[in-house]
Amino acid sequence: MWLLLPLALGIDSGPPAACLRQPPRRPPVPAAFRFPAPAAGDTMWSPLDTGTAYFADLVGIQFTDSATAVQVCAVFVKFEATLVGGLPTAHEYVLRLPARPMSWDSWEARLDSLNAQSGVEYASPYSWKAAAPGFRAK
Repeated sequence: MWLLLPLALGIDSGPPAACLRQPPRRPPVPAAFRFPAPAAGDTMWSPLDTGTAYFADLVGIQFTDSATAVQVCAVFVKFEATLVGGLPTAHEYVLRLPARPMSWDSWEARLDSLNAQSGVEYASPYSWKAAAPGFRAK
């Protein structure tokens, strides 16, 4: 089901079609998103909180109201992001980023880099609660 959702929304891989037009347009925030069931290879574990896992390849991103279409599209291109959904009430895009980071530090550095882009209000990870691998609560 999760793999079909981007197709059902008309979302392809790579920058949204609105970014490929001349002049580019700011893509609309998709009206739906369903989080995938987390898998071991799709998560990053916080070294400070063993009860919280983060999706390694999904981020939520909101752009400032004054962000131009060029600034928005530049983020998609620079980070090779695919638009996989949205949270319209929050005006937030859900992006899938390629090349999952190999460490917590590289994962945080990628978020910091996203947050530093022109026009970005914030970029944030998506988390879910679970016990860390090998952790057993008594």
